[in-house]
Amino acid sequence: METKISNIWVVWIDETNKVISTKEIPTGKKTQFINKQLGIDTINKLLSKGFKIG
Repeated sequence: METKISNIWVVWIDETNKVISTKEIPTGKKTQFINKQLGIDTINKLLSKGFKIG
C-alpha cells in the first residue's frame, strides 16, 4: 500500500488581532500554502509587520 504525503501546509491568520497559528482559531482565516517554505516566508513577512505566533 502506497502512502501519499501532502505537501500542503495550513495556518490560520487573524488579521484583526495579528495572530498566526498552526491550530484552528475561530477568528482566523484558514490559509494554505503549496509547501512549508512558502508558508514560512509568508509568516516571516507577517512577523515583521507586528503579527505574533499564538
